[in-house]
Amino acid sequence: MTGIRSWVDRSSGSEGESLGAPPRLVIHIGSGKCGSSAIQSFLGTNATALREDGFVVPGVDLNLSSHQRGNQLRLFNHGMGTDGFDDDITSRLAKLRRQMDEHGWHTLILSAENLLNPRGFHRLFASSAEAFEIHVVAYVRRQDDLMVSAWQQWHLKRHANFWAYADKVNGSLDWHDRLEPWRLTYGDDALTVRVFARENLEGGDVVADFAHHAGLDHTRYEPVAEANRTLHERFNRVANTYREVLFDDPHDHRFYAFLEDLLGEKAYKDYRGSAVLTLGQRRAIVQQYSEANERLRRQYFPDVPSEPGVFPPPKRSDVASLPNSDGDEVHDLAYVAMFAMYKRLARLERKVATASS
Repeated sequence: MTGIRSWVDRSSGSEGESLGAPPRLVIHIGSGKCGSSAIQSFLGTNATALREDGFVVPGVDLNLSSHQRGNQLRLFNHGMGTDGFDDDITSRLAKLRRQMDEHGWHTLILSAENLLNPRGFHRLFASSAEAFEIHVVAYVRRQDDLMVSAWQQWHLKRHANFWAYADKVNGSLDWHDRLEPWRLTYGDDALTVRVFARENLEGGDVVADFAHHAGLDHTRYEPVAEANRTLHERFNRVANTYREVLFDDPHDHRFYAFLEDLLGEKAYKDYRGSAVLTLGQRRAIVQQYSEANERLRRQYFPDVPSEPGVFPPPKRSDVASLPNSDGDEVHDLAYVAMFAMYKRLARLERKVATASS
């Protein structure tokens, strides 16, 4: 949809401040594995400079005093479902509105990729609709691609294999159904839905794309390094097999940091596609969502032809083939042992630093 683009087109002034309009609330709702880390890194890194130009990026606790990471992911994740949380969010937004009025700031930008999860997050901002002109930005991705990416970053740390994870998310990646509560609550024109694929993004970059739809010029601010780089898939087996030893939780990335320290660039993917799924398996996953993706197309991308649709079908270049090497199990155990030493040395370094401070 074109809600934010319409605002940009009709705005006056270099920063896009619309005469007589209430301040805008731009809510980036995800989805995960659709460039969220890059967007949030840009917002967090440039929060001070953005505020000078009237764009307010609050801290992790949805205020101006908490730690700045460019997102409020944990606040929404931990608070949702607790007594009074809806009212608490309304109160925090009201305080931010007063501060914006006091300083003449025109745009408030929130980001949390979990907001597109089906937990009723859409209702948190409804009570603030009179205080702000609300615009919602969402990124969606072809389901097989998202599953492969999510498997490698999070789910191989908690499931015995890819198909155990796939069974758990079976049917849940229906983007139309996830977006519908937001559309019904805030209206068609308040929603901007983008396909997370390089050829669909402004400048081929998700940060540039989000900045454009938030009404700001990203080239005026500090660029950010690539976020959440993808580990070489030859490490998937050791990470999955020894997940209970290597990871404390799905967000524990220390083993990946160790591999980067040990191997440098060789720790990361240097090839296209993925070896996690075959072409046939990819096609089967996409086929499962064919009706859902057609509903998505009709609602949000009516100018896109039904064939190939919003998401072009998987192709052979999406699939990579990794060579098998002798002694993989020995190598796996070596990595596990070295990582144990790596963590022990890190603990010793922290103790020495604490003692000397």
